[in-house]
This record gives sequence, C-alpha cells and structure tokens, in this order.
Amino acid sequence: MKNDSRFLLLVCGSRDVRDYNEMYRILDHLLQNKLPSEVKIINGAQKSHDKHLNVNYGADYFATEYAKLRGIEYEEFPAPWEGLPETPKKSLVSGPYGKYWPGAGAYRNKLMLDENPDACVGFPSTRSPSKGTKMMLKLAKDAGVNTRVYYI
Repeated sequence: MKNDSRFLLLVCGSRDVRDYNEMYRILDHLLQNKLPSEVKIINGAQKSHDKHLNVNYGADYFATEYAKLRGIEYEEFPAPWEGLPETPKKSLVSGPYGKYWPGAGAYRNKLMLDENPDACVGFPSTRSPSKGTKMMLKLAKDAGVNTRVYYI
C-alpha cells in the first residue's frame, strides 16, 4: 500500500535514450492535469555518459532531470550491482567493469514495483533493446499497473 496520496509514476527505459525533449514532451502530456506537488516520480537511477561531449543521458537520468526541472519529488532506485550483504560472492560474475551481481536489475525492478505505482511509462530505445526495461514493463503490466510505452 502507498504511504501517501500523490500520483506515483514509475519511469523506466533504456540507458541509450538521448532525446530528452521528446521524453519531456511526453511526460508533460501525461502529467498535464496534475500539479507538481501531486506527483512523485521513481526510476532505476541508470545513466550513460558520452565522454566526448561530456553529457549524461538515458531514460532514468532524464526522468530525474525532468522531475528537478518541474519541481516534482523523485526517488531513484539504484541496482545493487555489488550484491546484497547476503549475496554469496560466488554468485558475482565478471564483466567489462568488474564483478557484479546479475540479479541486481531484477531486484531493483521488484523494489520499484513494490512502491505500488499508479502508472508506469517506458521509454525503450529504438537503437538497442533493454532487457531490464522489457522486464520492468512486463512486471508492471502483470501487476495491473496502467502502463504506456513510447519508443524514442
């Protein structure tokens, strides 16, 4: 059960999303009948960084920036890539950035769903499919959360 009466919007999407103008336009449309004080946005705290342009991007990053710009409360749910305290070290795997827990994204997605969002909006990239975004959207739909998807 939600602990307050605000409209809780779960925003998910690919780390590859770069068109923040389109994402902001869609969020403005979806929230047009709500005051900033009536909304809280949650997201998975993922982002990408273009070292040549020195800019961050990604759906989660833009969701937080949108909330800041519009005066909307937000909460980020970073995935515990290093594992939970009870995660056996043998379950960590090696990747390009070191060892990580493969279950971290799914764990984070479940935590966000446990917040009982009123709606979920997904921004999968048209350039590279995201398993995490696909999973979050399926979890939300299966839980009966009003879910919309916008490919940008």
